Amino acid sequence: MYFPGRYTDNVVITGQTPVYFVSGVYYFEKALRFSGDAKVVVGAGATDGCIDSDAIAVADAGYADATSNGVGGTFVFGAQGRMIIDTATASGTGRGVNITFNRRLVDPTDPDVIMNNIAIMSVNGVVAGAVTNDYDLPGVMKVPHSMVNATPPVEPLNEHYAASTLVPTTVPLTGAFPCAPPPAAPAATCPILDINLTTAMPVTVNIPGYISVPQGGVSLNTALLMAANKRITLGGGVLTGTIGVSATLPGYLQIGLLNSVVQKTFKVVSQTTNSTPRVTATALIQVNQTGGFAINSWVTSFG
Repeated sequence: MYFPGRYTDNVVITGQTPVYFVSGVYYFEKALRFSGDAKVVVGAGATDGCIDSDAIAVADAGYADATSNGVGGTFVFGAQGRMIIDTATASGTGRGVNITFNRRLVDPTDPDVIMNNIAIMSVNGVVAGAVTNDYDLPGVMKVPHSMVNATPPVEPLNEHYAASTLVPTTVPLTGAFPCAPPPAAPAATCPILDINLTTAMPVTVNIPGYISVPQGGVSLNTALLMAANKRITLGGGVLTGTIGVSATLPGYLQIGLLNSVVQKTFKVVSQTTNSTPRVTATALIQVNQTGGFAINSWVTSFG
């Protein structure tokens, strides 16, 4: 199990033991790598992890700093932080890599509600001494620097968040642009999200939330003849400074927004108990597969 917090060393997951990231926000300053037989679920939600619930996970941890928050998970990458999914480590079982993010949702009154539905994001800007400035590459892109949510907003360095140093400045002409996994140090041009599929090992990646790395890069590389048994879904939308995709695509690839699956629609009718005046309110409520809901119509009548 991993718990929300700040990770300043490389995290490499390749073994056969299922791994669960307890619901919440994670901050990484170095590489987070999944390879080999990594079977990972991020946060509680539609896909069950290896733990029955976040409450059980926290109780089992047995230490005071273990916490959880909302459901689903958000990974925040600053400094040299990046997420790598590759097939460089051989599978010992033949099942390969399986990574699933559950959609991030918190209570509407929680200050973190502004990060709902975000799966992956970067800390933006350029560190200049004790402050973070906007990232400005004239004629290419300008990205406002990140601030920590508060009233008023707080300089990220004051809360131990450093702007990402991985800032590709041009769109690669040769498609994908993967970088070497740790312990190799990343170049500034390395992608923040690096999916590098070079063997026949099965790989499944399901990220239904939003990916926001506006001054960084996303790379998806599939080697020639290695498309079979590769299923990549980035279904929440992608905002990135540059994206590179190889000429060979995974056997299944979905990038963009997925419409929410409607699980059920309810008609709720409420009436006053007195006969005069009689007030009737009729609402049509849609409940989605994600647990989100919407009031499609609400009509109030008198008579």
